[in-house]
Amino acid sequence: MATKNDKTGKPSPVNHAMVYGLEMGIFFGLNFILTAKAQDSAWMSVLSWLLTIYIIYGVFRSAFNYRMTECEGEITFGQSFKYIMYLFFFASIVAALMRIVYLKWFDTEFLSRMLTQTRLVLQQLKLSASDLAMAEESLQSLLRPVRFSLYYIVYDLIMGVFAALILSPLVKKMIEFENQQ
Repeated sequence: MATKNDKTGKPSPVNHAMVYGLEMGIFFGLNFILTAKAQDSAWMSVLSWLLTIYIIYGVFRSAFNYRMTECEGEITFGQSFKYIMYLFFFASIVAALMRIVYLKWFDTEFLSRMLTQTRLVLQQLKLSASDLAMAEESLQSLLRPVRFSLYYIVYDLIMGVFAALILSPLVKKMIEFENQQ
């Protein structure tokens, strides 16, 4: 699967990230489901943490694979960062679709439980009646499956920035390590 840009000859991360983003998006979605079910079971919480570790490893392996197959073994920090961000973007879209399906048809009470817990926190803050009403209105509009999933895309992209900042030097560094041997 060649993804090199025909005009510049530079590797294009989009196609590669789409393929691996689909896989990672399924894992993101499963991680959300496990986290949602973690309230009921400690095992779900443990599985969620294990899946989180696997996701980080999967992102690294995907970036490493991109470096080896599309960049001919050499990658810059910027290329790696860009690839990981594309990967998180596509994964977050797939995961958002899974979240919408899960919240609309499988766990319809999740968002209402979240709303109830948030109301309890707001009551402890001793807000004025007008501030409490405004917060309540904002929460009710936010905690709908589609809107909640869209906000989660932003969350995933922010996590992607942190992952890219940490993993990109490691993907680039492996070149120097391999060249020294």
